[in-house]
Amino acid sequence: MSPSLVLAQAAEESGWATSRFTVEGNAYFGQWDFSGKGMKPRQQRKALGNYGVAQFDTPLESVEGYLLNLNTSNAYQ
Repeated sequence: MSPSLVLAQAAEESGWATSRFTVEGNAYFGQWDFSGKGMKPRQQRKALGNYGVAQFDTPLESVEGYLLNLNTSNAYQ
């Protein structure tokens, strides 16, 4: 994956780093979390289950989580 595509997706997903998830949880890619540890959306879509948005200690951890997700999930083959 090209660095420019990663940066473009981070900008889009995070509202140019202004979203609540990015500001409070370093979540640059909006990755969902079903473990119960994610940040809850203010208006959760109940039909989609009990989910949150994955949160990270640093922006780098968010990028690492995103790349791990892309490289290990069958959905992105």
